Amino acid sequence: MFERINRQRKQAFKKKHFVRIIRNVVNYCTRDFGYKKTPYIFETQNDPNILMLIRRSPYRKGVYGIFYDYNLFKKTYGHLNFDVQYAYAILLMAHEMRHYYQMRQIDSKKPWEDAELLEEWRKDDESPMPEITSASEEFEHFKRPMEIDAELFAYCFVADSARMLVSTDYLSGYDCRGELEKHYIRL
Repeated sequence: MFERINRQRKQAFKKKHFVRIIRNVVNYCTRDFGYKKTPYIFETQNDPNILMLIRRSPYRKGVYGIFYDYNLFKKTYGHLNFDVQYAYAILLMAHEMRHYYQMRQIDSKKPWEDAELLEEWRKDDESPMPEITSASEEFEHFKRPMEIDAELFAYCFVADSARMLVSTDYLSGYDCRGELEKHYIRL
């Protein structure tokens, strides 16, 4: 799906690479999830702590948008080499695409997921997004059911598509192997 990463690459990771990754991940996930309609993608300047987020349209049912801040991405990951930036760009977009799937399932009249999981996601989705001002609040946020699911999906997506493992602090201490076997891949 994604071009093979050349570990000897000395090229700088540029916005064109980031945008290409976004397009590829959106198209692949939309098709893989069994949907035809993709979310709208917008570049914006988000809150200083938010690289990417997804929102429902308050005006039209079934319309979703993903907002990304490329400058914040470069500020956060720009010091890392091309391959690592490449992997984290995939991770971030796959994470948001999983939220797109979750929201579509919650909003669907005929969801594919089981009722228990949907109810868990619905409760999580309806609870307000906390303002994150510290590392401990961020860690608590990523322990929410929809966030754990999105992180696991994104982690596996990067491993499968880019053949790379990324470090994700939010999954530390969590039985990832069991969840990965149960939901996403056969190890």
